[in-house]
Amino acid sequence: MSKPKMYPVEEAIKAQKALRSAAGLGPEQFPIQAFVGMISDEIESLRKRGKTDNEIAEMIQQNSAIEITPQQIAENYASPEERHQHGEQSVPANCLRSAADSARPSAPGRSVALVFQFQTSP
Repeated sequence: MSKPKMYPVEEAIKAQKALRSAAGLGPEQFPIQAFVGMISDEIESLRKRGKTDNEIAEMIQQNSAIEITPQQIAENYASPEERHQHGEQSVPANCLRSAADSARPSAPGRSVALVFQFQTSP
């Protein structure tokens, strides 16, 4: 079986932005739980390099409009076991469901993992 084609998150976001614009939809919104789940690989890597959750929260706030606390990072961090189910990089299904449900009541269970994980068929 051939390796699936992968794309950087920036390209996925550009494509999603164009599609949402064409569909007359505004920017997709994520609750803090889903956001922290999406960046848990980066959190893990920074923690291994000695960064604290306070420093990570400061980095996020300095480089985006996202307001986040170290406590929110600690409470919503997805462990490697939760992120790498079945050998894939993903946010835990229960986090996706609850995050998607709270973000989009009209679309229960919609997966937010598509924002950063795309595969094409061979």
